[in-house]
Amino acid sequence: MRVRWTDEERAILVERGAQLLHSKDAFSVRDCLLKAQEALPKDRRRQIAALTQVPWFHPEVQAKLKEIERQQTQAVEQEIQQAVQSVEQKARAELEEAIAAYVGRILAKALTVAVRDPELRALFGHDHANPGHDVCVNHEPHKHHLVSHRKERLHRVVVAGVLNSQARAIEHEFKNKLDLRFWSKDQSNDTLKSMLSHADAAVGMVGFLAHSHDGILKASKVPYTPVSGGVTQVKQALERLLETV
Repeated sequence: MRVRWTDEERAILVERGAQLLHSKDAFSVRDCLLKAQEALPKDRRRQIAALTQVPWFHPEVQAKLKEIERQQTQAVEQEIQQAVQSVEQKARAELEEAIAAYVGRILAKALTVAVRDPELRALFGHDHANPGHDVCVNHEPHKHHLVSHRKERLHRVVVAGVLNSQARAIEHEFKNKLDLRFWSKDQSNDTLKSMLSHADAAVGMVGFLAHSHDGILKASKVPYTPVSGGVTQVKQALERLLETV
């Protein structure tokens, strides 16, 4: 009795045939079909003398092969984007730390000079409090200034699971409104935990996160908003968060 393959069986043969053609092993199209039949039960296999018996096989396998190559190309491009994003975030964090350290040193020097100025000492009453004596430099005003500066800083939010191109669009929209720090799943769990330890809130695109990443976000001490959807839903979550700041 002649075997007539169902649509499901044909799909299995096309999928397997495309994988064989894509492999490094040298197969003819006919050999691919014969080899692909190993995925079917023995009673559903056919002897194929020529491809003219199955004229649909070759074009469908070629189409499937192009789809496999396209998916692999997209995966490579995504890996490159995530790597670039990781480097950019690391460089930005290092630059911010260097700038903060430099500004701190400049402020300390400026404060030391300022408290030795006679006019400023008279303005703040130091001459009356300690007539005839040099003023002892007190770094508490500088410390108070830094505390005030920290209070005025933007609300820091960790956004997890977005791609580099998506992160740039989101960051542009909330510039000067929120201090956004982006984390992607190619980065380590320790990096995520470190970012959360310095954050005020977190938003996660759960569709692009592993369960372990979502668990870290939920276990953190900062308010966490999980988002099902894409960039639009992330922006909406950030808008709602901005209203509470």
